[in-house]
Amino acid sequence: MAEDGSCEPDIQMYFCHGKVLIWDQSVVSFIRKKHRMVGSNVGCLTTKPRQNAQFGLPLQLTNIEAKYLLEHCNACLLDSSVLPASIDLEKEAENSNKKLQEQYEIQTILKQNLKLDEIKNMKGMIKNGKISKQKQRKMIIKEKGLNKQDGTITETNSVEVFDEKQFKQFAESELKKVERYGQEQTWIKMEHKSKFSSLMQQIDQTKIKLTEEESKLYQIFCDMHNQGYFLTDGVKFGGNFLVYPGDPGLYHSTYILLHIPYEQEISSTEFATFGRLASSVKKTLLLASIDKENKVVYSSMSWSGIV
Repeated sequence: MAEDGSCEPDIQMYFCHGKVLIWDQSVVSFIRKKHRMVGSNVGCLTTKPRQNAQFGLPLQLTNIEAKYLLEHCNACLLDSSVLPASIDLEKEAENSNKKLQEQYEIQTILKQNLKLDEIKNMKGMIKNGKISKQKQRKMIIKEKGLNKQDGTITETNSVEVFDEKQFKQFAESELKKVERYGQEQTWIKMEHKSKFSSLMQQIDQTKIKLTEEESKLYQIFCDMHNQGYFLTDGVKFGGNFLVYPGDPGLYHSTYILLHIPYEQEISSTEFATFGRLASSVKKTLLLASIDKENKVVYSSMSWSGIV
């Protein structure tokens, strides 16, 4: 139970082939608002599945973010790499295919209804277009001299019409085209919580293994997180983390955080490289190290101007 009396969702994370995923949007929103965990969406959007500019569920967490949630929050890690032996895979596959077929049929009806509404709204334009084609066809026949007694068409002075019966036939022919859409074009409804989650084996955090470098980054991550910052992956900017004063959806990052061993000497060339790295994206470079007393120390660097 949260402090405001609302129910807190169970933070269920799924460990799948070395990656930690969250499928429930309520959990994604909760850990972002309550615990300042951002992660990165790696799934397609349900409304725009055939693009890769924006992504949706599931949310993938880094090993560092997942370890923090396991150690500091009421979170659990479920092993989804292997399904329980009690599950009848053939039956589940049959049920899944049945659901896909039902979704395909429902979506076909919806597409037909949308197409029919579109045709009705454009009835006037369609009628004018058909009549115009009839006139053009008669002009072509006349020019080619096909309007003879032995020809197949003998009436060139008839009035061009496109009545209700013809419009109905046209609409039916257009609706049949919708039926030819394949199942591969069906929007798939994705479940946000696996029905097998109650059967999945819960595993401890030792499954998430950190390297020596990642362990130091985890210590730095916890220290910055405890100061109230949001942290996201900073690889694209040449650092270890991007540091935000608030939610990344509302604020720009303030720092590029880079871990440097405490006793490592930094050359003037490296200093210049670090300065250019941060100034090129209008951020302050934050160098973080862990001293001999196992405390995190920071040094900030930014270019104020060029002489």
